[in-house]
Amino acid sequence: MKTRRILTLTRRLHLQGSVDPIPIAFMLTEMRFRGLLWRVCEVAYALISIYVYGREPALTLGTSQVSLTYWRKQFGNQTVKLLLATFDDIENYKVCCAYLQSKKNATIDEKIVYYNLRPSVVYVKNFYANLAFLSRVLDDERMELKRRNRQGV
Repeated sequence: MKTRRILTLTRRLHLQGSVDPIPIAFMLTEMRFRGLLWRVCEVAYALISIYVYGREPALTLGTSQVSLTYWRKQFGNQTVKLLLATFDDIENYKVCCAYLQSKKNATIDEKIVYYNLRPSVVYVKNFYANLAFLSRVLDDERMELKRRNRQGV
């Protein structure tokens, strides 16, 4: 995710309330391992499985790489809307938050294992680097919001 895209996402999320950096860090980490082409292939596979074979694939989708089951909880039987939403950062954030909600009292390390099952050392390092980066971005954004509020902008 490019820095500009991250800033746009965090600003849009700030307008809706507080921002949790952990789901975004997971999204950034997953994106490093699975790019746009991979996500397009996932959607194509899901479309074929659902509409041709009439069954739900055991698949993770979107930049959040959350299972189709959690996407269904958000979108119900609206398959086309669901599959299009897998390309939307806000929707990925919401689904990722819903997925992590069951582990809200877990440590970050426990969440990493819950999220990825068997994370590699590279995955964990990337996750923590993304989390540190997001913390800096969010701190800068908070400072900018405070500055604007003081100026009355």
